Amino acid sequence: MIRRFQPSIYDLLQLPEYQIRKLDTAVTPSFRFDTSFLLVERAWLICGSGESHTLMAETPPTQCDYTYDNRLRCQDGHYLPISRIQTDGHSKLEPLPRVQQLLEQHLQVLLPDDEELLHVERRIVLQAPPSVEPQALLDSLLASWPLDKQPKTGLEVTALAFDEWLASALEQQEAKTDSLQFIAIEPLCIEERGQRDGPHGEMLVSLWLRRAPEVKGPDAPSANLKLYPPQYVSHAPRSGFSRRQPSPLDEMMAHLKEGMPLERMAGVVWDGDSSGSRSDHFIDAVQTHLAHLYFDTDVWSVRTLAGALQSVGPAAQAVMAYQLAQQRENDILILNTQDETQTWAIHAQYAQSAMESNGAKDEQLQP
Repeated sequence: MIRRFQPSIYDLLQLPEYQIRKLDTAVTPSFRFDTSFLLVERAWLICGSGESHTLMAETPPTQCDYTYDNRLRCQDGHYLPISRIQTDGHSKLEPLPRVQQLLEQHLQVLLPDDEELLHVERRIVLQAPPSVEPQALLDSLLASWPLDKQPKTGLEVTALAFDEWLASALEQQEAKTDSLQFIAIEPLCIEERGQRDGPHGEMLVSLWLRRAPEVKGPDAPSANLKLYPPQYVSHAPRSGFSRRQPSPLDEMMAHLKEGMPLERMAGVVWDGDSSGSRSDHFIDAVQTHLAHLYFDTDVWSVRTLAGALQSVGPAAQAVMAYQLAQQRENDILILNTQDETQTWAIHAQYAQSAMESNGAKDEQLQP
């Protein structure tokens, strides 16, 4: 009687078919998400004094104020007014060391304080300032972030501003996780002295975001604010428009009226250059298309909080819109006119107003 050879479990583990199956099962599955909006669960920023105390619902982790630094002077040799975040030790003036200093100082407040949140499949996205090489920033971030608290889905560095990153993220229907944290830092660096008008500022921004599943269920995440994709309008250079001419903002407002309830906006968060006729164009656009708003209480500028900024402005606008929406319990318009040939806007929709809007539609459908 011939006995057949029976492979052992150790022999089976070596088979190519098993190795392929093993690799397939080890890959983190992807999920399909709604591409029409992102949810904002929490948001804060640290910046110059300005009027941040009337805007921020929660106390910032650290304080800062307008001051001077004898190492920072304009081209004429005069001291520059600056808005710097307080950190331990001597403030660094080089871009990457200053970003490292700010990260290390505020690492604990950037990490979730709830033990359950530490185990959430959260992906962290850090916006690199224009003066910092993304790979160098990523290496620095990995070196300073505690190993036991690093997100399972990884750390990512992007050169995109928040509006560009938001548009890119919503174009991707599949992703590994629904939980995101966007961090943006703008350091106050020596290379920038004398290049901008007004006080020079620095800022640290953090937004905790969620993606909604493609198919809604009872366990679908909810939050108080939805951020819709940015809408862009390209146009001729702003400097070519006189005060009496229709401005690119008029074109943007006409475009927004087609799909955005401007009459529901309880505030505007704006960032842009106010020189020349730009300020007049902005005032005219608000008075014409958002006549129910008051400039002294409903219109906010990023520059009133931290002076002139370069790259972190869009992320700061999102935080300000989140805070205003909580206060006003209504929608906020994010408007950016920083670019000379492009204007963009984001609809920040308050959750309760979205429910009321859907309820009104349901009533219209009833016989």
